[in-house]
Amino acid sequence: MDGMSLHFILAVHNHQPAGNYPEVFEKIYSMAYLPFIEALEDLPGAKVALHYSGSLIDWFIEVHPEFLDRVRDLVRIGQVEIISGAFYEPILAILPDEDKVEQIKLFSERLKDIFSVSPTGLWLSERAWEPHIVKPICDAGLRYTFLDDAIFHGAGLREKDMFQYYVTEEQGRSLVLFPIPKRLRYLIPFEEPEETIDYLRNSVLDENAVAVLADDGEKFGAWPETYDLMYKKDNEKGWLHRFASLLEEHEVQMVTPSEYLGQSISFPNPNVYLPTASYSEMMEWALPVNVSTDYGRAREFLEERPEYAVFLRGGYWRNFLTKYEESTNLYRKMLLVSKKVHKMRGALKEEAKKELWKGQCNDAYWHGVFGGLYLSHLRAATYQHLIRAEKMADSEIHGLSSSPGHRTGWIEVSETDFDGDLKNEILVNTRVMNGYFSPVHGGTLFEWDFKPLELNLLDTLTRRPESYHKELAATQKGDENEKEGKAKVKSIHELLRAKDEALRKYLRYDFYRRVSFIDHFLPLNTRLKDVKNSEFNEMGDFLNQPYGYEVELATDSASIIFLRSGRLRVNGDSIPILLRKSITIERDKPEITLDYQIENRGAQDFTLFFGTELNLSPILVSKGSYFSLIRYNGSQRRSSRVEGAHPGIKSLQLVSKKLDVVLSVNTILPMNIWRFPVYTVSQSERGFERGLQAYCVCSYWQLGLSPGSSWGASLKYKLSFEKNV
Repeated sequence: MDGMSLHFILAVHNHQPAGNYPEVFEKIYSMAYLPFIEALEDLPGAKVALHYSGSLIDWFIEVHPEFLDRVRDLVRIGQVEIISGAFYEPILAILPDEDKVEQIKLFSERLKDIFSVSPTGLWLSERAWEPHIVKPICDAGLRYTFLDDAIFHGAGLREKDMFQYYVTEEQGRSLVLFPIPKRLRYLIPFEEPEETIDYLRNSVLDENAVAVLADDGEKFGAWPETYDLMYKKDNEKGWLHRFASLLEEHEVQMVTPSEYLGQSISFPNPNVYLPTASYSEMMEWALPVNVSTDYGRAREFLEERPEYAVFLRGGYWRNFLTKYEESTNLYRKMLLVSKKVHKMRGALKEEAKKELWKGQCNDAYWHGVFGGLYLSHLRAATYQHLIRAEKMADSEIHGLSSSPGHRTGWIEVSETDFDGDLKNEILVNTRVMNGYFSPVHGGTLFEWDFKPLELNLLDTLTRRPESYHKELAATQKGDENEKEGKAKVKSIHELLRAKDEALRKYLRYDFYRRVSFIDHFLPLNTRLKDVKNSEFNEMGDFLNQPYGYEVELATDSASIIFLRSGRLRVNGDSIPILLRKSITIERDKPEITLDYQIENRGAQDFTLFFGTELNLSPILVSKGSYFSLIRYNGSQRRSSRVEGAHPGIKSLQLVSKKLDVVLSVNTILPMNIWRFPVYTVSQSERGFERGLQAYCVCSYWQLGLSPGSSWGASLKYKLSFEKNV
């Protein structure tokens, strides 16, 4: 290229999370993974680096072992270099150090067994960079990785500096870093191949330069409209064939990373220390929603000032742990289970570690243009692996089975700072259940694990504003205009489309987290739709407020007594009341008893609705929006309606045929019930879509108290299998 030697590295990252639907694996395989390899087989001069995540490798071995044979052949002839990584695609920086190194080493060993080569490079999940990870990467025996140009810009490097590799270090361990120019990510494969050649010709100035595109393999066939672009363009060769031909024509040498490092051993390569960051889109997604709007305006303002735009940075990956409480819950659960598993010494430890590592898969921990955290089946799979690993650790500690038919168990209570806010939570652990309670947030239950099903029953997602919600109406209008003409294929980062014109009615937001045992004091005119839409008036100062507590542990049971002296706002008056909420869990029983006592300590009468709210995982739901069967008062009344208001009942049974499990709610004092599904509107690679995130069941009573009087009620929540009911 004008007398200079230019090298081009194409590194392709392929991943499906553990727990994704089998049909998704198969669809992406047929649209992206397989045709890409078929194209490479037809392009002997094209060299690439390939990364397949551990969950995808496991799937290939089980479903398409012949695919690995084809990749192995390309590795053998030197056309493909296999890249390692942490086995189950975690965000490496947030893992305990033991898990960092062991996941990488295990995956490198697995890849060596399959492909008969020892990988030297690492794919860094979501290119989420923190400087301290250099040491575990090097300690695991790897030599290089790929990072986005935005991270290098944070160290003062410009676009012209993105066509060589750099070396960084931590505690004396050195790691090679290949920059990925953002412009290449948007050119390939969405623009004509000639556009990429022109970009390289105009950007590369140094001899022996290297240009790197390291990006998702799904964009080569599985992203919207890319399959025809890549492989079937008017009966001619697709984009990949045309691009490879142009590289050869312009004497651009396609090389693998290790091949290039071997050739450039005598080149001067500068050292660099990079700030914590990721790719530019990720840093924008990680910002709080109220800040991301201003960030977007700043980005637009600087679009015509690229020399300054490189200094604009958003948040970084760990911000998701503060943006979404549900992410924090998963992360802290993972840390808790990791600590338990690494204390194991028995034969189950290796199997438990594998389940733990599957539960560290990054996809369910965050949300950007892909559904991630909003995909309930991915959250459920993550909890499933973590709970399964925890069961194995508990079985070693207690020497007991956690099968439903085994009747000897244990009960443990710990007061610990589970979520890292310097305030204790209360964790109850038995053979059949975990119950995690937050005194500082209303004495609520925020995790309820049913161990026989390896299911967090409270795996829900709160409805909250997202920055893209404001674009929903505009995008719908834009789609209509686009139908008039044929638009070019867009990158997934540019593509938004509404799948349902009625989605706007689901843009409702909660002002509290959708956990359980939430105490409500409501006006008598409150109706189902008010609670469903989070448009009700809370009369007390109990919601989201701190409760005092006492813990009582006996041989066969544990009780937590939450207390709060609060006030009600009634007709302009402030009435003091005392709420006592007692929670009892018995050893070996999959049930929770909830007892309330409310005392009027004021000088005025009041009448209102008092209720307690339960929010259940959508995984319990069979048909997308409701339980298979809902029984009232035994079998006297049945319903399969999606929502309902039901007065004066003593028992409620929610039957999940999907899991063959029943949740019963029983009381002596007749209760009223509101029940309804909770939906969110989120963005995915396919556009805007509705997702079921919780099923809410609110038990409530009309409560009237004169000064000095008190009221009480008791609820029992019990889990059982349908065949036993």
